[in-house]
Amino acid sequence: MAMVLNNSHFDDLSGKVGFVVGLDEQGNPKQNYRRINKNEYYAFKNFYKFEYTETEKRKFSEICDRLIEENDRRMEGDFYTPTVLAKKSHEYLRKYLGDDFPKNYVVWDCCCGTMNLTRDLGFNNLFSSTLESGDIDICRSRKYNRGEENRQFVYDFLDWDTEYLYKLLEKKYKEKKEITIDDFKNWALYNENMGKGLIDALFEGKKCLFYINPPYGTACTFGHAGKSNYKACIASQTEMNKVMKKDNVGKCRENLYPQFLYKIYLLQKLFDKSEFHLGVFSPLGFLTLQSYDKFREKFMTEFGLLGGCLFSADEFPNLTDNWPISFTVWQQGKSSVNTLDIIEKEFGKYVCTGEKQFYSINSNQSGSTWCKTTVKGKGLDYPQFSSGLKYADKKSRGTLLKDSIGF
Repeated sequence: MAMVLNNSHFDDLSGKVGFVVGLDEQGNPKQNYRRINKNEYYAFKNFYKFEYTETEKRKFSEICDRLIEENDRRMEGDFYTPTVLAKKSHEYLRKYLGDDFPKNYVVWDCCCGTMNLTRDLGFNNLFSSTLESGDIDICRSRKYNRGEENRQFVYDFLDWDTEYLYKLLEKKYKEKKEITIDDFKNWALYNENMGKGLIDALFEGKKCLFYINPPYGTACTFGHAGKSNYKACIASQTEMNKVMKKDNVGKCRENLYPQFLYKIYLLQKLFDKSEFHLGVFSPLGFLTLQSYDKFREKFMTEFGLLGGCLFSADEFPNLTDNWPISFTVWQQGKSSVNTLDIIEKEFGKYVCTGEKQFYSINSNQSGSTWCKTTVKGKGLDYPQFSSGLKYADKKSRGTLLKDSIGF
């Protein structure tokens, strides 16, 4: 999102006009110059007003992520968090982590977008990273979370430093060697303007909260099936997908949000002296689906569910699908919690209208697997029917075993 400079003028020689596209590191306006049609520019500027109040500017920035084309969001798996849902998640974090969690935790939103989750809280030590530099420009221009210790930066969470992370885990657990702060010098994250303070805090054993709404895209949701120009799937190309394949986590690696959770799990394994908590928006599938069995075997050995809520996906702007999205809070250790609050909007606020119990079969045999099991024994021919009451005088097509369904 760009803003036309109020005092800009059209340069007849270059045919360009200035736009503000954010702030630089010193907080000064960062300008970009574009070549545009002179007559159309003045017609536009004379028709629209450019003197917006602070309230109006804040409103624009709050909804700017929702102005992105729906097709773009679906292609990238991004569904931005409405402010009212972000505030509801704050309630659950305060419930389980305490009212002062923004001040007591080192917080990392590693897919922050335009900071819908964190912009209304006062953090002492917040790290906000995103894949899109434009998101950071917007946040800096609106001065969101500009505390002295807070950092906002571009960082590809699923790709950058993933190989280094995996090598350090092998050094720690396979080679039984001690990890030192010097092992992080080659990390992209270990940069004064990025996440150096975060790594230092984790290395010192400070409490850390990952507070995220990761993208939900799967490999099958990208591209144009059946066409020769099939677009390579984002979820299947990440470094985390390769790591999860190596760790035999299963087909869930083809989804983006478990990739985020799995990297957090690996970071916890590396920084095991730190106390990790998670607050995460996600589909409910990773808690229940059979394709996540191997993922749960690993993830739930380190993290236990404290609680959370469940709501319909159509609460997100421009989504009409009636599938469940959850916000869940996790701590280190195991847990027997298997219920989430059901929340629905009433008069502009979300209220709890019930509870949802969830379960997963994990090591138990699923119905689909049971049906495919070969049963030993001698079969008997069974009669053929042309209808429910009429016998068909023709050769039997199969056999039935004693005590089987339909015997």
